This record gives sequence, structure tokens and C-alpha cells, in this order.
Amino acid sequence: MPGAKNAQPPPPPLPPAPRRRWSRPLAATCV
Repeated sequence: MPGAKNAQPPPPPLPPAPRRRWSRPLAATCV
């Protein structure tokens, strides 16, 4: 497959965002 060489491994998972003074709905989404 010609696209196999261009295929890149998936990016590493992003580190959890630091808990700041966010609103509850936003914090619940980040968890």
C-alpha cells in the first residue's frame, strides 16, 4: 500500500490539564 509509508503512529495521549478554578460543568468534561 503506497500510504503505508506515510502512515504515522498515533500521537501520545495529552497529559491531564491542571485543575484550576473552572466551573463544575467544565471540570466534569475535563475529567
